[in-house]
Amino acid sequence: MDAETLLDQIERRPVAGEQMSFEQLETPDARPAEVEPEGEAEAEKPSAPVTGRHQDVRLYLTVLLKTFVELTDAGLVRDAPFQVRLDDGRTFVPDIIFVAYSNFDRVHETHIEGPPDIAVEVSSPESCALDRGEKFVAYEAAGVREYWLIDPVRELVNLYHLGPDGYYDEFRPDTAGRLRSRVLKGFVLDGGTLWRRVLPTTMEIVEMVRSMLNPR
Repeated sequence: MDAETLLDQIERRPVAGEQMSFEQLETPDARPAEVEPEGEAEAEKPSAPVTGRHQDVRLYLTVLLKTFVELTDAGLVRDAPFQVRLDDGRTFVPDIIFVAYSNFDRVHETHIEGPPDIAVEVSSPESCALDRGEKFVAYEAAGVREYWLIDPVRELVNLYHLGPDGYYDEFRPDTAGRLRSRVLKGFVLDGGTLWRRVLPTTMEIVEMVRSMLNPR
């Protein structure tokens, strides 16, 4: 079998200052090796951009929930992009979830297998139909004990609790207009704070949680 020697390859290469011809560019030793892809990865669809207000409300709720859960040692809080993989095979990414200690066996590094105890969605105009339609039905069927829907655009707060019949019942506010969680005993959500131009600071949130735990 004829084989090209290393000397032949060196003599064929142009010296410094010379330009390579098209044919030389196309030789196997002059062009980079091509790597055959093992498979075509499905392109991830970019999520719709959210407003600064949406981010502020979501962050406020995350800190509020996390502070309450840590001070009561109730469980674990995770926020997006932490995944929820339901038993029916569907995967969702709620804005915030709460998982009680009794369900920690479901929690993995990047996702939870099965329903969280609470799922929170901060809706945008693009996600509103999904949040109130497919996700509502999916969370209900999967056994998510509470579903919180926050709509900063329309300034709406809807909290749902899973009843003994397996269907969601909407929370009724108390006389002060506040909503009380049945999963997180003592947790009170004052919807009015969500629509303030300037949302509560971290220190204010700590005081709010202390007031929940030590009501007068």
